[in-house]
Amino acid sequence: MRWLKFFMPVKSIKPERAKEMMASGDGWVLLDVREPSEYDEGHLEGSVHMPLFDTGKRAMELQKEGAILVYCRSGSRSKLASRILAAKGFDEVYNIEGGILAWQDQGQGKRANGER
Repeated sequence: MRWLKFFMPVKSIKPERAKEMMASGDGWVLLDVREPSEYDEGHLEGSVHMPLFDTGKRAMELQKEGAILVYCRSGSRSKLASRILAAKGFDEVYNIEGGILAWQDQGQGKRANGER
C-alpha cells in the first residue's frame, strides 16, 4: 500500500548534489514548499511553488517521471512534503538537506529575488 511509504525514510541529498542533478539535464523539478510570504521574499530560480499544506491535494500537478527536489527554509517541511509525495506514488523524491539556508551557505546559487 502506498500509505506505508509515508513512514519510510526520506531520500535526502545535500545542496551540492541537488545542483549536480540539476546540471545533468532535464527531468527534474525544484519544488519550494514554503509559505507564500517566504516564497515572495525570495526563492531559488526555476522553482515551482507549492506550500506544504497544499502538497497532498496538488501533487498531481507534478510529473511522476523524473526527480523532484524539494526544499523549504531548513529542511523540516520539505522532509514532510517528500513523504507526502512518496505516499502519492512519486518514486524519485529528494529532500534537500538544510533547505534554502544550506543552499545559500554552500554558495549554490542566488535567490531569484529578495536575496539577503
